[in-house]
Amino acid sequence: MKKRNRFLALLLTVTLSLSLSACGGSKDAEEAGASVAEEETTDEQQPEGEAPAERNMEDVFAAAQQALADVTSLDAQMIMEMDMEVTSEGQTESMHSINTMAMTTFTDPFHIKIVTTVDMGDQGTLSNSIYAETDEDGSCTMYMYDGSDWTAQAIPQSALGQQNAASDMQAYVDGRYDFEEAGIDQIDGSDAYRYTTVLSGDQVKETMLSSGALDTASQYGLTASDMENMMDGLGEIPISLWIDADTLYPVKYELDMTDVMDTMMSRIPEALAAAGAEVNVEDISMHVPKMTMSMTCFHYNAATDFEVPEEAKVN
Repeated sequence: MKKRNRFLALLLTVTLSLSLSACGGSKDAEEAGASVAEEETTDEQQPEGEAPAERNMEDVFAAAQQALADVTSLDAQMIMEMDMEVTSEGQTESMHSINTMAMTTFTDPFHIKIVTTVDMGDQGTLSNSIYAETDEDGSCTMYMYDGSDWTAQAIPQSALGQQNAASDMQAYVDGRYDFEEAGIDQIDGSDAYRYTTVLSGDQVKETMLSSGALDTASQYGLTASDMENMMDGLGEIPISLWIDADTLYPVKYELDMTDVMDTMMSRIPEALAAAGAEVNVEDISMHVPKMTMSMTCFHYNAATDFEVPEEAKVN
């Protein structure tokens, strides 16, 4: 498959754009959390073996917003799992990948650590690390390790906002999504209220366009118009959110992006051909049978602190 690497690169770009936009960590989310009324809520822990008390969903979400607004540190793990099939010149190649991101975030002073591992099965494993910290003057430096070399660059702190797991969770509890109650589940051994909603096709398109997907796609010859056309009628994304019944911290969310990614990938060959790439649209097809993403947050206000490795600062 002569174009395989190019297609996989574009797939990674679009997948990353979608995952970041779906995470929703943004200035709006942070402001929403900061505007929550400063009300004290006391929750009695349920006796062992008893079901947690039923609470009004609005009260739970308000308490979750307040809890997140006061977070000073936390750990999180994001997992993206994808199956993909590419057919070209009569041959079909399948790929299964699991992208795991382990994140630690501190808010004052702001610094984060992200360790990413991409397991592609027989095709190998990729890993990299990212550290970022804010200096006394407010400037932010990001250090990246690709497995062999360190690089560093100065960036605005806002550029890392979508990697802030607390702000990420804020986006789901600030009222922008129309959640419904869906019972109680066990998350890491604790009772958690479950809420569900569905992100419409129009909302999917809006969030993807605002995530910067147009900018990253331009390197493949795709124009803003090409990308907008690709995003029309993508389908829906079911979302589940869990809020711990005791602490009222949001502890997990899960998205099923299979339909959206399958539709988008099926349109890539035609879009590339329209952009002038040497692609035989009749001879190639792309299919995504599975694409899911979840984030679990834990160690609220109790994450283990870290230092940027000295070798990162030397290079």
